[in-house]
Amino acid sequence: MKFAGALAAVHRAYGVLATVVVALAFLACGLMTTFYFAPKEARRYDEVRLLRPIGVAGLDALSMGGTTLLKGTLFAKPVIGAQGLVAFRRERWVVERDSEGSLGGRWTLLQTQVPELMLSTSDGTVRMGRGQNEILSGKRHATTVLVPHDGRVADGVVEGTERVIGFINGDKLTVVGEWVSSGLALSRLYGGSAARMQLELLGGVMLFYACGTVMLILVPVIIWAGLTGRGTARLSIGRS
Repeated sequence: MKFAGALAAVHRAYGVLATVVVALAFLACGLMTTFYFAPKEARRYDEVRLLRPIGVAGLDALSMGGTTLLKGTLFAKPVIGAQGLVAFRRERWVVERDSEGSLGGRWTLLQTQVPELMLSTSDGTVRMGRGQNEILSGKRHATTVLVPHDGRVADGVVEGTERVIGFINGDKLTVVGEWVSSGLALSRLYGGSAARMQLELLGGVMLFYACGTVMLILVPVIIWAGLTGRGTARLSIGRS
């Protein structure tokens, strides 16, 4: 009896400890998502929310250092990537095991290649160069450049596989950048319309805030479930 009581006490203590750990993890993730990632995404959205597409003629009225949005057709020489890519990201497939033991994968950035580019608009041509932390998004072209002989597989892709994804000559782009003496210092190249780009950015902001809010709401629920024994079956070992 004494042994059973001691074992039950150990199980209860473990349940409380597990509850605290899980609650703190949700709290940390919720705070990080709500107060770091969501505002960061919101700043990206604010950068383009009030911008309206202008032509080459409109650049003359733009002050140096001003941010602008242009849309047009991309062209550049030379071609620097596989399959005719002139601006691209090189990414590697990373495989990880989740908490349930299942394998999942994601693409991680290795490098971004954005040389000097040209954008043909309805009323002229704009020279574009590298800015800081250029973002390539929207409709793009992707091709695999490296496939390992063996490795873990997730979603049909072998761990360590590398690809390049980006734009080719003739793509219709919306670009955002800072107007400088040498042309447009790029911050974003988007394959598609300005309206679609703004909609995708807004969706990202809403998703981050929603996820962060849900995680913060779940913190007291997890604590209540753990301390009242409602979640003990999941939080404690040996109570199946």
